[in-house]
Amino acid sequence: MAGRRVGAIDFEGGTVTVARQRTRGEGGQMVDRQPKTAAGRRTLTTPAWLLDLLADQLARRSLTAADRQAYLFVGSDQQALDDSHRRDRTWVPATRRAGLAGLHFHDRRRTAATALVQEHVDIKTAQPRLGHADPRTTLAISAQATPHADRDAAARASDARPPMGGYGNLKV
Repeated sequence: MAGRRVGAIDFEGGTVTVARQRTRGEGGQMVDRQPKTAAGRRTLTTPAWLLDLLADQLARRSLTAADRQAYLFVGSDQQALDDSHRRDRTWVPATRRAGLAGLHFHDRRRTAATALVQEHVDIKTAQPRLGHADPRTTLAISAQATPHADRDAAARASDARPPMGGYGNLKV
């Protein structure tokens, strides 16, 4: 989100485009660049509640859709976010205040992937939403198994239980 600019939000179309990112480059300097892979460049249909939050963010900063090049999120100095000390100055205090001490920044991505899987979003839809070039990345690295999903699997298996006596020659 550090590199997201106002012009990436299409309020009428209900989308956010990921075409640039702000990250640490050579020598530790912050740079704006395209995501690492073509799969990372994508346009995502965005829930109305999130668009409302983004609109509130623009209003707080007195920005409009005409301010296309302005960064959506800035530091207290009103400059583009700088990754230096982000973890210690922002992330760790915020997670402690939220009662989530120990949560890692990348856990947000795993949570999104896991939520998509739990909501039965097919993998070919989840994959590009997460910016993965390969669906195996979505399943093997990002999406996590959960106790809720395990209980759901058991309930489904229970619903599919064969009648007493089994099927044909197969006895249960």
